[in-house]
Amino acid sequence: MEKPEIVLIDMDTWARRTHYDVYSKRAKCSSHLTCTLDVTALYFNCKKSNIRFYPAMIVLVSELINKMPEFRMTFDAEHRLGYWNFLSPSYTIFHEDDNTFSGINTVWVDSREDFYHALIADMLKYRNEKGISVGPELCNIFHISCLPWLNFDSFELHLSNDFYLAPVITWGKYSKEKEKIRMPVSITINHAAADGYHISQFLIQLQELCNGSIY
Repeated sequence: MEKPEIVLIDMDTWARRTHYDVYSKRAKCSSHLTCTLDVTALYFNCKKSNIRFYPAMIVLVSELINKMPEFRMTFDAEHRLGYWNFLSPSYTIFHEDDNTFSGINTVWVDSREDFYHALIADMLKYRNEKGISVGPELCNIFHISCLPWLNFDSFELHLSNDFYLAPVITWGKYSKEKEKIRMPVSITINHAAADGYHISQFLIQLQELCNGSIY
């Protein structure tokens, strides 16, 4: 299993140095973008292969996050800027008996099938544990949440921690429109870490992944 490590950024040659300086010091802000994706192919591929849709989406989102260093940025112990060599998702499960949720961390592996089964195993293992975070703690995570009760047009999560650079991915209830199945997907990221280009590329490439097969 790959060990989490921080790869330091050479600030003298980094193309986004001035952008980072502005959005981390003078104009601190986060970016939010919601896009409606066509998940028709993914939905029916999951049905055909007896795969659960929620963990399948976690697999695809995690795979894409780990292809884009802008979404893996962090600080080391000396507060030097870098990025994790990989990130694992911290995702939510819902407890219907008391309407609370818990976050679970599952270590990412670069195999869709193996990672999917690891997610299923952790969801089963921790499904009855309560608390905002259950299971093992990981340092190299990004957050995923799901609002399966509502199909929304926009979603914003305002982060107050200036030093939190990892993205938060949120999706809502999918809806059927004629022969298409569409679902809102939102991304929130510290503007110091990523710009509109990176956010757009994430959503465009996520749509491409949803158009393909899960395995």
